[in-house]
Amino acid sequence: MAATVALVVSACGGADNSEGSVNSSVLRVVFGTAVLDVPPESPQGVVASLGLEGETELFSTADGLYVNGPDGAMLVDPIDRTIEVVAGIDVVLAASDEGIVGTAGDDLVAIASSGGTPVTLEVPDGRSATRQKVAMYGSHVVVADGGWFAEYDVNSGEALWVADSGELPWDLDDPTDAPFDAPRELVVGAGTVGAHWLLDDVTVLVALASDDGRLLGLNTIPRPENVTHELEGSLDGGRLIVRVGDDFRNTPSRGWIRSIDIPTGTELWSVESNEWFDRPLVTADLIAAPNQDSSLWLIEPQTGDALAVPIGARVQRAPLRHERGLVMSTVDGEVLLVDETTGQQVGEVVVLPDVDEVTGIALVGDIFYVATVQSFINNDNDPAKLWGIDVNSF
Repeated sequence: MAATVALVVSACGGADNSEGSVNSSVLRVVFGTAVLDVPPESPQGVVASLGLEGETELFSTADGLYVNGPDGAMLVDPIDRTIEVVAGIDVVLAASDEGIVGTAGDDLVAIASSGGTPVTLEVPDGRSATRQKVAMYGSHVVVADGGWFAEYDVNSGEALWVADSGELPWDLDDPTDAPFDAPRELVVGAGTVGAHWLLDDVTVLVALASDDGRLLGLNTIPRPENVTHELEGSLDGGRLIVRVGDDFRNTPSRGWIRSIDIPTGTELWSVESNEWFDRPLVTADLIAAPNQDSSLWLIEPQTGDALAVPIGARVQRAPLRHERGLVMSTVDGEVLLVDETTGQQVGEVVVLPDVDEVTGIALVGDIFYVATVQSFINNDNDPAKLWGIDVNSF
């Protein structure tokens, strides 16, 4: 599956910051240029010079942390201080604990965890591949493309079911407007595959059953001028979670998180804010939605009951869930852990020095990884840095 490449290692750690404490037993630069101290009890604290520049997307699996690098996908093991170039996949697109899926040339390829061999996900007979959207849950890979959906087994590459978009009951004023290109977003969770398309004045939402691809519902919802709809997650029985925002030209701008029952087209609940919501974490029993007013909204998925908690900074990416709470990074390069019931901060904030942009996050076991770059413009071609923070250290 992979070939080990050289890892350039130097020490790392941290220093005090007026906005928070950086503890060298908590903070580890995994690759970059910083040279700091590593206590012996923190073997994860390594700095590896990989030549990565710009945005660095991260993917969590049971095997460890996958990173898309300049020469292909890589599996990073900070504890053993090894980096493997993945044979068979050029770019990782999605991951779960059971494996990864990505591109190899013009093909979609999946690799199961624990030493699986690459398997090609064949385009179903009579279909064509254009701009495929991919999502994973467990050992299954869901693909949506122009005119079709399919689900594959990550171990064998076998197609478990195929559904044609052309057979969906499009209910549009002009049937020729039916969107047969790849959806804007594809999500899967709690037995439901969700997809959405943005048309001129409506948003189309589709829900399929993830076990056999049967249609659970198709609905259109009005999309007023200067309003955006983003599909963020799916729940049981064909419920989709949609993030709605006013265009920046509207003053004041507003944002909503909405639960829509696709079989009936009913809006079950709506949570409104005076600011945009950033991308939320959506699970079967919790929605954690960061807001641009530097708050975190904890929403009960069944009822829409919401608790807004100020956290002091805007969270840049959807929080991730650990058994100790919700861990997240902010636009200021801060990492914090909050209780998922009360939203109260757990422990001290960890401040990542010299961070201008967070480009990726992942949670592998107890280690929360943050990929950062020092400059948006990056005129000096500063390498990306990967930081690892032990969640149990908060």
